[in-house]
Order: sequence, then structure tokens, then C-alpha cells
Amino acid sequence: MEKVVVCTVCSTKNFSLSKFCVNCRARIDLIQPIPKAEAELILRNIDRSNKRRKFKRFSIYAAIATAVFVIALSPSFYSSLLELFTPYKNETFINSTKINSNSDWNMYQNDSLNSGFSNYNFNPSGRILWEFKTNSGFIKSSPAIVEGMVYLSTGDQSDRRIVGIDTESGQVSWERSVDPPVETSPAISENALYITLRDGTIMSLDRVTGNLLWLHKAESPIFSSPTFYQDVLYVTTHEEKLLALEALSGEVLWSRDVGASVASVPAVNDVVVAFNSSSNYVHILDSKTGQKRLKYPTGYVAGSVAISQNLLFVSDWTGRVQAINWTKIEHPFERQFRTFKLNLYVWGLIDSFPQWTGFTWIFERLNETFQSTPVVTEDAVLVTSSSGKVYKLNAANGRLIWMFDTGAEISQPVVASKDTVIVGDSKGDLFRIDILTGEGEKFLSVDGSISSPPVISDKRLFITTNEGSLYSIE
Repeated sequence: MEKVVVCTVCSTKNFSLSKFCVNCRARIDLIQPIPKAEAELILRNIDRSNKRRKFKRFSIYAAIATAVFVIALSPSFYSSLLELFTPYKNETFINSTKINSNSDWNMYQNDSLNSGFSNYNFNPSGRILWEFKTNSGFIKSSPAIVEGMVYLSTGDQSDRRIVGIDTESGQVSWERSVDPPVETSPAISENALYITLRDGTIMSLDRVTGNLLWLHKAESPIFSSPTFYQDVLYVTTHEEKLLALEALSGEVLWSRDVGASVASVPAVNDVVVAFNSSSNYVHILDSKTGQKRLKYPTGYVAGSVAISQNLLFVSDWTGRVQAINWTKIEHPFERQFRTFKLNLYVWGLIDSFPQWTGFTWIFERLNETFQSTPVVTEDAVLVTSSSGKVYKLNAANGRLIWMFDTGAEISQPVVASKDTVIVGDSKGDLFRIDILTGEGEKFLSVDGSISSPPVISDKRLFITTNEGSLYSIE
């Protein structure tokens, strides 16, 4: 009867006279040979035992992997885990930006949040007090009004001036001519006026005299108004950058390349600076350092973003208004993880659609185009559409409160006070709307279409037209 030696190390059969295992080279000459049939039975038992052991090990690993996978699908687990990889923590924001208790309108959309809201009652009668006529056929920017002076840039055609106008008389107190087109809204601090020119020049002027204080040349055209906040001037450029300059000296504190051209006005608070770019994203950066916090996708946005408390609002050409929680942080690998979850949703393996980080709510109107900056009050968002409608939405959940139809195209935001919403259309008609009920009426018509966001200050309404006029209206 043929006998073999079974290696105790690797369970390989060897000839009975072998000294070393043919497989693992272990010494086997001291092992007692056994019949071949008995050896094959032993090897079959060993094989079954190994398979059972491997199956148990695989089952344990699979159970652990499944548990980890299920837990990882939880947003709370993922957010907690990835906080280890970010220098930021999600922050609760207390709005420290000053809402003007007086009636000054310091910059584009009134304040650094781009709110477009004045915190007092105003119901215009429609009487024109004065008209300031430029030599330009189009005034594209809204004025700033501070302490009895209107500050205005006159345009991009033959008349290229920055002017200071007395609010009572409509007379020019000072003016400064510039060579490049000047078509943005000025931003006003206590003593200075800041303005951007199309060729990339950023200027600071004495707001009382118009004398030059400093000048900075950016390496790119600029199409957006500056934002002033806590002694820092924020400016976006066409060639993909956000600049933060020291307002007193014009020194660049930092700059950030966002990879797409920018023509929107930054919204700034204590924590973040936010703006939209041509790549159809809202960029949210640290306002002190410019470090990226969140990048949120949108449709094409023609206006700018606005901030109120912990939410940022943006409207786009696809008929959507979105609320984004700007306190949220985009963690490393989060986009890849969302793509993975999106595939699971498509395959029907999870029930909930994976929203982008920061998503709060979305309001949609089919066949509408929203092309202006949202206006935010204490509890509502107001947007205009190119079809001539004004929508008031609940700021907390995006639900429609009321809608008002002017009957003509609107390309600019409304302006809102505590009791009244005012909007102008392409025919030059001005409407006042009760902010609570949405009931409104036309109260004035002017020559030309309304060409920039309306402004209210000191119980007066200021509007510009594509005929080159600035009106002061009681």
C-alpha cells in the first residue's frame, strides 16, 4: 500500500522518502507516513475546515463593512468625521452689520449684505423734486446717499464723471472726470468715497471735496461695485479674483483666484464674503483671509447675492430662488462622496436625494427669469422677474406670500422699506406695493426705463433711467 507524508505546515502530500516538503521546504522526514487514502481524507477535512474559517471571516468583515457603510450614509456622521480635516467649525451668526437707523444709503443695495432694505417707513407721493441730467444716454449704477449728499457715477459714454450732488437742491457740489467708463455704484465710509472703473482702477476720494486719496490698479477689468465693511474694501474682477484692500491706504491685504470671471458685488459680514461667478457657482470665502469655505452650484446669475442672518439668497435665469446656509463648510472629498450617494439614489439604494452642502430651500417658477439681486427684509425675500412680476417669499422656508404683476419687463431689484415695496419697469412706470398684502398701484411715470436699483433715503426716492437722468422723488 502506497504511503505518503502530509506536511504539517502547508498540508501538501509528499513521497514517504522525502526529507523536505516540495511546496514549503519544511522538514518532513520525522513525520510518520500514512496510507494515501487516509491522507486524502485528512486533506479534504482540512480543506473544509479552511473554507468554513474563511467564510466566517468574510461574514464578519462584510457585516462590519455594511454597518460602516450604513452609518457613513448619515450626513451627521459624515459631517462630524470631516470636521477633523477642516480649520473651521460651522458658526452661528449674529448679524452685527449695522442697519441704518438714519436714512443713509451707503453703497450698492444699501449695506455690505446687499439687503436693499431701509429700516423705516416710506410711502412716496410721486412728486418730482428735481432732475439731474447727464450727457450720457444711460446711467447703469444706483447712487449712494450720505448726510445730505448724493454720490453718482455718470456712465460709460461721453460723460464719465463721479459727482457729489446736494440732496435738497439737486446742484452739483463737486465733480471729478475720469478717462475710463465709470458705471458702478460708489461705496461710502465716514470720510471717503470708493469707486471702481472699467479699466481696473480702484479709487478712493474725499467724499466732501472729491480730491483723490489713493488709487490702485488691478490687473483686470472691473464691472462690479465695491463693498465696504469694517475698514476693508472688497472688489471682484473680471479675471477671476476677489481683492481685499485696506480702505485707508489701498494696500492689498489678500486676493483669491476663484477660477472664473466675476461681475457681481460681494456680500460681506463678520465671517464670510460671498459672490457669484460666471461658472454658475456661489463662492463663500472667509472674509478675513479669503480661504474657501463653500462653493455652491446655481444657474446663470445676472445679479448678486444677498445675506440675512445665517442664510444667503440667490436668484437665477432658470426661474429659481435658493437659500443657502453660509455657515456650512465644504469638507475634503465631500463632492466625491455626494456623487457616490447620488449614484446610490439613482440605483434606488437610498431614498433621499443628496443635496449640496448648505442647501436650505428652493423656490421655482417655470418659464420665469430672475435676473436681479434679491432684496431681504427681516423675514422675507423679494425678487423680480423679467416678465414683470414681484414675488415675496418667506425667508425661512421659501413659500410664496404674494405676487404682484406690473405688466412690463423688470430688470432691476425692488427697494423695500418697513411698509412699502417700490419697483420700476422698462416703460418708466413706478409702483408702490404694500409689503404685507402685496396690493399695489402705479404712482409715477418718467421718461425712459428704470436703469438701476431704486434707492430710498431721507423720505425720498432716487431713480436713474436709460435717458441719462437721476430723479429725486418725494
